[in-house]
Amino acid sequence: MAEYSYLMLYLPRGTSRDAARRILTDHAEYGNWELSRLRLYPDGSRKATLRRLVIRQARVQLGMAAWPPAGRRGFGREGQGKAARHGRDYLAEPADPQGPPESAGGPFGS
Repeated sequence: MAEYSYLMLYLPRGTSRDAARRILTDHAEYGNWELSRLRLYPDGSRKATLRRLVIRQARVQLGMAAWPPAGRRGFGREGQGKAARHGRDYLAEPADPQGPPESAGGPFGS
């Protein structure tokens, strides 16, 4: 069943019919409200009840068997090495100012 939120507007007796229409139209256009009830009292004042649909996101319930998702290796930080576990990026550290040792033989070794 639909769930609504309600807004009550009281329009005093000096409010013209055209002004009341403009107020209700603005609420309908910009606030997505719809007129649920309008009551005109003998003294000329009006009480308008507006409503709009409440949209709630369905909650997903996860059991312990469903977490972590099956088939996803390396989900989160586990399994990504020392840099990820400690929150550091070792590749971003500054290079050695003296350069690699001579026996290294380049980036791929010899």
